[in-house]
Amino acid sequence: MEEDKKTIENEKPKKEETKTEDVSKETKASTEANPKKKSKGPLIAIIVVIVAIIIGAIAGAVYFICFSAKEIDLTKYISVTYDGFNGHGEVDTIEINQKELNKFLDDSSLSRKFKNKIELEVENTEYLKNGDNLKVKASISSSWLEEHKLKIKDKSITIKVSGLEEASTIDLSKYVELEYNGFNKHATATVKLSDDLKDEFESSSVYSSFVNNLKCEIEDVDTLKNGDKVEVSFNISDSWLEEHGIKLKKDTATVEVEGLKDADEVDVFQDINISVSGMSPSLKVSVSTNSKDEFIKTVKYEASKSDGLSNNDKITIKAVSWDEDMAKEKGIAVKNTEMEYTVTGQGFYIYKTSELTGTTLESLKTKLLDQARSCANEDDGGYVRDNTDYKHVELGVDYDWGGEKRKSDITVGEPQLMALYLLTNKDTTDNPINKVIGIYKVGFTSAISQTTYDWYFTVTAENVSAKSDGTLTENAKYSASGRSGNDQTSAYNEYVDSEKGYFDVESISF
Repeated sequence: MEEDKKTIENEKPKKEETKTEDVSKETKASTEANPKKKSKGPLIAIIVVIVAIIIGAIAGAVYFICFSAKEIDLTKYISVTYDGFNGHGEVDTIEINQKELNKFLDDSSLSRKFKNKIELEVENTEYLKNGDNLKVKASISSSWLEEHKLKIKDKSITIKVSGLEEASTIDLSKYVELEYNGFNKHATATVKLSDDLKDEFESSSVYSSFVNNLKCEIEDVDTLKNGDKVEVSFNISDSWLEEHGIKLKKDTATVEVEGLKDADEVDVFQDINISVSGMSPSLKVSVSTNSKDEFIKTVKYEASKSDGLSNNDKITIKAVSWDEDMAKEKGIAVKNTEMEYTVTGQGFYIYKTSELTGTTLESLKTKLLDQARSCANEDDGGYVRDNTDYKHVELGVDYDWGGEKRKSDITVGEPQLMALYLLTNKDTTDNPINKVIGIYKVGFTSAISQTTYDWYFTVTAENVSAKSDGTLTENAKYSASGRSGNDQTSAYNEYVDSEKGYFDVESISF
């Protein structure tokens, strides 16, 4: 057994050696049998060399461009000029300073070409002040730069604004003067600038231009007195100030009124005469004076509204002018230039049925009744006769029939008011303004048959108006018609309803 064991142990290494030797033999045989695989190494080496040459060439070019091209720092060669003044400056020109660039490139021709090729754009160009950052962008062909072995450090740069002059500041309040017209408590004023203002300007032409462009305004006050303080405002265009490098310290100044003389005050309204005519709401007002004072006689008056007025309207009467020379000579001042006046107590047109009450209504009914009586007894009453059985009998008068005079045998009764209407014109500018129409019934009684015939009359009052005490004015015009018919409806349709296209109609309670 031991012998067998040793034999086995001795045999194992021999097998491993045999295997290794076989593999080597196979590998060798394979190599000898395939000579093409053996030539692959030199080809790879050649490719590696070519790639290395290309990379080296590119790297060399990059190195040449980066380290051989001249780098231009635009911040050193951009030149900017400005117009205006600090706070109101603006870019005038921006360009490459060729002289400075020549020094750097040592090639005037190249620097000139560079200047012509590059384009500069400024973002913020107005309302500049010293210390502001001016943002500049440059544009130029990259191929041109490479061709000329140039490069730009940064195409977007910032330049500090500097060199803008300070605008000179003028305090106009030092030079404001007031010129007065009138007396203490009644003066007006205008603004004047002192001649010393000239010293603030570098030339007389600029001063003259300033004065011509400046507007001085003062509060519109005509009752100035000593001690009052008025505000003066100054207005001049910003463009003019910017152009000439001037600033106003303030655009207003407060000035105290002083040096006004006292005067005798006159009440120009003490003998005022206000005349009102017409009817409300179409009243007219005129103003004059009954004064015998020499100065007051020169005063002219004006009403804030002179026509189209109604009762209880309030208007302002103003003294608009007078003899200024006489006032100065006599030391006179107008105490008050305005007064308020209330229009009242004037006649008014009737527009509403509520205005026809009490005395006004009773007075109107009396007027209308008189018209109805007259119409019923007039010759026009013959229209009634022609429409009754008594066609040939006059009403209340002798009638000549074929040379024979006959006395009427018909008795005319008292007119009875059946209905009353107010008509107001829809066009307030048209005439008549209004109408009041009454429909009356009148009985005509025959002495022969004792038969009573009823007939209807209409009586019309145009432009009815009343006074504040309720009494009627004399403006109204009255008319009556006996042709209204033998019933109330016919009278209404013909004289009232037919007017509704032009008038608003209301029934009046009586």
